Amino acid sequence: MLGGGPAYLIVDRRLYLGLNGAYLEGNTDEFMIGYGGPSAGWLLFPDSWFSLWLGGTAALGGMREPAAGSAGVFVLEPEAIAQVALGPYCRLGLGASYRWTLPFAEVPGFGARELSGPSVVVRLAYGVFRPEPREAGEAVAGGAPPPAGRPPRPNPRVGLVGSWSQKFSLVRGQVARFDGGYTRFILMDRWGLGAMGYRAPGGAKLGVNDFQMMESGIWVERFFDPSRLFNFAVGALTGIALVGYLTPAEELQGSPAFLFNPELLGYLNLSDFVRLSASLGYRTAIPFREVPGLEYWDCNGPTLSLNLVFGVF
Repeated sequence: MLGGGPAYLIVDRRLYLGLNGAYLEGNTDEFMIGYGGPSAGWLLFPDSWFSLWLGGTAALGGMREPAAGSAGVFVLEPEAIAQVALGPYCRLGLGASYRWTLPFAEVPGFGARELSGPSVVVRLAYGVFRPEPREAGEAVAGGAPPPAGRPPRPNPRVGLVGSWSQKFSLVRGQVARFDGGYTRFILMDRWGLGAMGYRAPGGAKLGVNDFQMMESGIWVERFFDPSRLFNFAVGALTGIALVGYLTPAEELQGSPAFLFNPELLGYLNLSDFVRLSASLGYRTAIPFREVPGLEYWDCNGPTLSLNLVFGVF
């Protein structure tokens, strides 16, 4: 599974110009690949609830396999995606791509044939897909009535938001970074319900071992006065974690654990569909079985999260 995604400027609702990137998620026998570069696309039926995206990316990156070696790569990846509008600021797409990969150096067993291939693409996109032109004299402030002849846009009863998130905590005096994100439904403007996941990409040490942890579960959140420029919320992640470490011999030692992480969040509303948030919380992860060398405070303690949130609130 490859994570990542694009950021685009939209020209006349049809032409998309921007940057795209992808990186391998998870552990595939220690093999890693990642790439990024300019991307462009053309949208068919931009004013319909259903649209068809035709695009592609030209990228530079790298691959690494500990036993075979590493090399830079050049990637061309055309794609076709069918999209359904979930609201004025959100689209869900399903399609396919083909990644043609050319390594810059010879790596046994990892040539162009092995690194190239088809992919299934699932994309949840947020943004202003069709800006409404302002008419002369129209007020900019929120809540101003629309010009004569233009009906007001109704507020959706159910919203959908997604986030790119970074979480930080202390592990034996070291800062451990967790990469992740979430998708949530917003109900009645006050409640958020969805799924969230994080993983620690490595860096923190437990002696000679590499600390490893993954988190996933259900998120419930209560917003207070969400229409204000600055607002607050409380929420909690409840689910399952994997806690442990990777030994110098590349052996994973760990256990599933019960996870509970309540948080206090602050939001800054940047626009109708973009918000910044920061949160303080406390993670409790209770392993289902004992892991030798893993202490209580290695997987429990305070957390700080920074989130970039997109969607229909």
